[in-house]
Amino acid sequence: MNVLLRDAALIWSSWGGTSNEAIHALMPLVRGTLASIEQLGPVASMPGPVSRGDVDSVAKHIKALADNDPSMLSLYSALCSETVSMAQESGRINIEQAAELRALLSIAGTRSVPKSDKTV
Repeated sequence: MNVLLRDAALIWSSWGGTSNEAIHALMPLVRGTLASIEQLGPVASMPGPVSRGDVDSVAKHIKALADNDPSMLSLYSALCSETVSMAQESGRINIEQAAELRALLSIAGTRSVPKSDKTV
């Protein structure tokens, strides 16, 4: 959780925000996610475009990361790839959607560059 929030703050800073602004803005999302996991479990409560099979939104996320902070592409790709498996497990996406998402994420994962020495 700490690594994800640190990296989210790094992405936020690439848009001109501060770490404190990022953490403050993300805390309601974090609290809501934890409450959903507690109530429904990690698979059934998975939010986001991957769990809906929304390839267009995932492509937009990849483009935004590539344009603003390409060092995050490999992390985004890895996390979304795991989400594809969870979405299939829950029956929320079908095999074709999963394949399309995996192909997109595979390409994105190879476009990453090493993280910089930026601090939050």
